[in-house]
Amino acid sequence: MKKNNLFAFLLLLFLSTSAGFAQSSDVMSAYTYLNNYISYKEDDYLNKAKTAIDDAINKMKTKGEDTVKGKSSAKAFLYKGQIYTELALKKQQGAALEAYNAFKKSKSLDDKGRFTDEIENGLFRITGVLYEAGFDFYKAANYKEGYNHFIKVLEIGDLDAKKTKSGAIDTTTIYAAALCADNAGMKDEAKKLYHQLMDVKYKDVAVFLSLSNIYRAEGDDAKANAILKQGREMFPDDKNLAIEEVNFLLKNGKQDEAIQKMEEAIKLDPKNASLHFALATAYDSKKLNDKAVESYQKSLEIDPKYFDALYNLGTLYYNQATEKNTEMNNVDFRDQKKYDALKAERDALFNKALPFFEQAYNVNNKDASTLIALKEIWAIKGDLKKSGEFKAQHEALK
Repeated sequence: MKKNNLFAFLLLLFLSTSAGFAQSSDVMSAYTYLNNYISYKEDDYLNKAKTAIDDAINKMKTKGEDTVKGKSSAKAFLYKGQIYTELALKKQQGAALEAYNAFKKSKSLDDKGRFTDEIENGLFRITGVLYEAGFDFYKAANYKEGYNHFIKVLEIGDLDAKKTKSGAIDTTTIYAAALCADNAGMKDEAKKLYHQLMDVKYKDVAVFLSLSNIYRAEGDDAKANAILKQGREMFPDDKNLAIEEVNFLLKNGKQDEAIQKMEEAIKLDPKNASLHFALATAYDSKKLNDKAVESYQKSLEIDPKYFDALYNLGTLYYNQATEKNTEMNNVDFRDQKKYDALKAERDALFNKALPFFEQAYNVNNKDASTLIALKEIWAIKGDLKKSGEFKAQHEALK
């Protein structure tokens, strides 16, 4: 080999070895800084570990080595996962997903399984951090990011197959991911997750309501009604499912069908307060006030603390009273006799409404609509002190 060629070859070998050594040096520095952080809990070590591992992996990417399987590349991404886990524990935004992706990358590059235990331990450790971050995003109404984090928790547990290592199904995380997907407008993802929960008989009526609402919004009433039917079979006493079923019929102008459906159901289950309540709402929508009152009363005979029945009964009389009030305002000022007669009728209706609102208040003293109704009725009755008390309670809710 000529001297010039030999020199060029040695220079190339030196440069490639130096680059490899630099990358390896960055990785080892990151590892050392990480261990120092774990030992001394000084943030400076963790920041230096992050800088070193980021530099190492950026150099790998520049040379295309981040996709080459082998010990060095797998180890670099393993360390990145461990470092970013510590950053995630300190609430650094995005660190939890970075850690997850690094562990997954390490696993894909670890062709001989040298780091299997470390990778699995890393994924197991990041699970709780991902869940907590997902919950934080959910509370902040950042539903897409919440979904992205919860879905990684499911992937870590191999919950594409819906099984954890113990054989249990992580329904809590599935539901959390479904809620985030639903609120983020990711309806296909939400449907898939809700169906998973239904398949394992998840005991939450909200799953059936949410899934039926998605199908309803898509115009698939047949599927929506089928979901409600399944929910009614699992939760026969749930008022929300019964009301949803009735509301669908009412919105489609099928009041008589709604009434018939509820009457038939009551024959089979006469002690079901929710069915009587649903029937009452159907009567209420048709302005069949006497029948509505009778059905509301029946639901209260079964469950005296049925808040919605108490509130609706109060509202029924309250609305009738406000209609009388409108009539009073339209009376010719010279017709005092008619005005007084209407006022007496109005006051009688407010007096009928009052005890139901008071009972509703005793069941739930934080309901804004109940507080407003009580404030208004007491003001009309001339008791401004009581009216003021309910006004203050209502304003305290804001």
